[in-house]
Amino acid sequence: MTIKIRIVAADADQLDAAAVAIGQVLTITRESRPRARRSGDGVSLYLDVELPPPATTDGAR
Repeated sequence: MTIKIRIVAADADQLDAAAVAIGQVLTITRESRPRARRSGDGVSLYLDVELPPPATTDGAR
């Protein structure tokens, strides 16, 4: 299942930090190019993410 996320940040550094944090928890399958917002107040980025596969332990099915 794909989840679509839009990140809005004040600048590219904050945008990158948010994308990295999301990437540590979810699997990023697609990332758009950062774009300046039409309103002129920041930048936005779109991500397609998926939940990571479930963790299994030895002997678990």
